[in-house]
Amino acid sequence: MLINDLEEFQPLLITPAQAGKIVFGWVDQTSYNKVHKKIFPLPLTPEIEGKVWVKFCDIQLYVDSHKTELQTPNPKTIKVGRPRNSLNSFKKGNVK
Repeated sequence: MLINDLEEFQPLLITPAQAGKIVFGWVDQTSYNKVHKKIFPLPLTPEIEGKVWVKFCDIQLYVDSHKTELQTPNPKTIKVGRPRNSLNSFKKGNVK
């Protein structure tokens, strides 16, 4: 099923939290923070009933224009935290 086939089943407006989850895989709070700082990458509608919305057609345009960027995984993996003992002994020359 193509994204165009899903248009009839999708709402016309969704919240920025839902859009961030669908497109980028963000948790809700990340989307809210980016909207507040005005760095949310998708275009937002003016406030309707006191809420900001994202048009579903804008999500489609963003995904189509950034398709190659969204499909390629990030090759760099950053190891976070303290290194394990096996890595430390290897660096010192104490190979088991």
